[in-house]
Amino acid sequence: MKNQEFIKNKSIFILGLGKSGLAAAVLYSKLGAQVFAHDSKDLSGSEAEAELLNHQVKILSQKEAETIMESGIDFIVKSPGIPYHHPLIQQAEQLNKKVYTDIEIAYHLSQAPIIGITGTNGKTTVTTLLGDMLNHFSQKAYISGNIGIPVSEVVPKLTDKDSFIMELSSFQLLGTENFKPEIAVITNLYTAHLDYHGSREDYVVAKLKLLANQSPTDFFVYNADSDELSQLARLNPAQGIPFSAQEILDSGCYIKESDLYYDEEKIMDVEDILIPGQHNLENVCAAVAVAKLLEIDNASIIQTLTTFSGIKHRLQYVSQFEERKFYNDSKATNVLAASQALKSFDKPILWICGGLDRKEDLSSLLPLVKDHVKGLIACGENKSDFIELGQAAALPFVMSCDNLEEAVKSAFKWSEEEDIILLSPASASWDQYENFEIRGNAFIDAVMKLSQREKNEEV
Repeated sequence: MKNQEFIKNKSIFILGLGKSGLAAAVLYSKLGAQVFAHDSKDLSGSEAEAELLNHQVKILSQKEAETIMESGIDFIVKSPGIPYHHPLIQQAEQLNKKVYTDIEIAYHLSQAPIIGITGTNGKTTVTTLLGDMLNHFSQKAYISGNIGIPVSEVVPKLTDKDSFIMELSSFQLLGTENFKPEIAVITNLYTAHLDYHGSREDYVVAKLKLLANQSPTDFFVYNADSDELSQLARLNPAQGIPFSAQEILDSGCYIKESDLYYDEEKIMDVEDILIPGQHNLENVCAAVAVAKLLEIDNASIIQTLTTFSGIKHRLQYVSQFEERKFYNDSKATNVLAASQALKSFDKPILWICGGLDRKEDLSSLLPLVKDHVKGLIACGENKSDFIELGQAAALPFVMSCDNLEEAVKSAFKWSEEEDIILLSPASASWDQYENFEIRGNAFIDAVMKLSQREKNEEV
């Protein structure tokens, strides 16, 4: 690791001890910092408490945290999801303390060049595809960040010959100051997370911190189908590399006559790409654009694109039972992501939707529901809004359920052979589940229980 003096002998306060906070606290302590930490949950007797104490991290109560903030803390590293109106963050800002997220610290420590990937949707798929391409090319790639692997776990493993691929959320980027990726990727920009940022303008400002420190020697890979991103590419000092799944481009990655191209070179036939959906063609183009910048050969790119079947919880194929196919798209936490899922199938869909009520406008989904959905089963805090959507679409089958197990049973009951049973909530999970992964696993469990129950009844 480089620049260890950024951490050594510093007094650092960690706010939030989830996976990223715990990993950060342990790393900073190992590098010679005095680390204090606080979490709203009681960690007494937990494995996390034991690990922190083993690394001389002082776990503070709320009152102790308020007191320590007044003393010689050098800076705060907060969990990305903790809002800036949190009392301890407000106290820190009043005291002119720097408030970072862990990706800022990782930037200072990393020996490997950083590839930063963000966007409203698609960033997890692009991150995973690119990592797979690099590893097929026998170049060591580490993926981390919002994808669920803490950057503080990865940084100590890196050399200058590796690639450090970070999936980055707006929450993470907001806590940066000097962070600079050699290659920045923005898949798309839509309206999201207004409950956290307050406005679309503030959400976009957070996303664009990815580009804030780039120079002419860096690269910006952007979606040329977005006028907003194309304009940013003209203004950004980094070298712009466009991609498009809709238009033929003069350079960059694009689709031409059902073939995948980079610049003027054909890479492969689009029909050989395994993951479904138009939106995934955009993700493929973004990943290939970065891969070509990194001089990955076509064989490695093709190997990934012909074998990669998707990431867990993102249009994940779960099972086929009695000629019905079940797909888990729990990571579709907003309207746009769910709309992409609905467009990905040419068979009738039994759509399981709903979750945390973020007051998102569902009206844009109406044409898709009319064209692709034969039945709607709504769960969660905002289920009444989805029921109204299904009724407006005049679907023959619309109902609400209290949980995913009931929803899966109902969807199966009203389905027919060759139908798709799709969980794509268009909502966050936090009304009923700690995260979208737990929600997706609950759906998978419900599907497995259903198939087992039906088999038992046949015996």
